[in-house]
Amino acid sequence: MMFYTLLGVSITVSAVVAACVTGLFHKSVHTIYEIISNDAMARACARYVVFASMVVGIASGVRTSTLARYLRKEHVTDRVLDLTPQAWVLEVWGAVDAVLGNLAWVYLWVFHLALVAYIVLRAFGRIRNESGG
Repeated sequence: MMFYTLLGVSITVSAVVAACVTGLFHKSVHTIYEIISNDAMARACARYVVFASMVVGIASGVRTSTLARYLRKEHVTDRVLDLTPQAWVLEVWGAVDAVLGNLAWVYLWVFHLALVAYIVLRAFGRIRNESGG
């Protein structure tokens, strides 16, 4: 029963952290996409980034290989780990850490790709200088 509770807590914590980070960056992502495309495309791209962020965040926070150590031995000499309070703290913190780390990479890629798109579109005259020139 404790294992299922830990799994549920890992999913919940990962979803909450991913939702907070996604909410924090959503307006910035939408604004960037509005600059490089029309409004409908900007909305669609921003919605996809929200979806991808939630998927990456939850998937990275629920570390099944780590959780499996509480169910079975990896090798004959190993033992099944106990779910102590210390293990809970480490597992929950590991989930938060994994979500934040992977979402940092997601948003780094999103912003880099948007910057490349901006530069290319600006070079071909599709985007004018903000000062009107």
